[in-house]
Amino acid sequence: MAKNGTAEAVKRILDDMGFLKIALQNDLVNYSALARFITPLVEEKTGNKDASVDAIIMAIRRNIKTSMQEDQRNQLLKIIGDS
Repeated sequence: MAKNGTAEAVKRILDDMGFLKIALQNDLVNYSALARFITPLVEEKTGNKDASVDAIIMAIRRNIKTSMQEDQRNQLLKIIGDS
């Protein structure tokens, strides 16, 4: 549960921090610093008091990649719909 729980917790936390979206997509955020900052939140959401900072960093990277792909897909659908 730790890996899936961590990934889901990171996704929910980053969704709640919508103000970071543009900075994350443009690689303006230090992932290690962000991971250390949100570690207590991840631990609270997962109930795991030993959440790995490395696992959180990986979850952040994957979340950003997925988010960017979804944004590109939505933009393409909008362009197709407008044409």
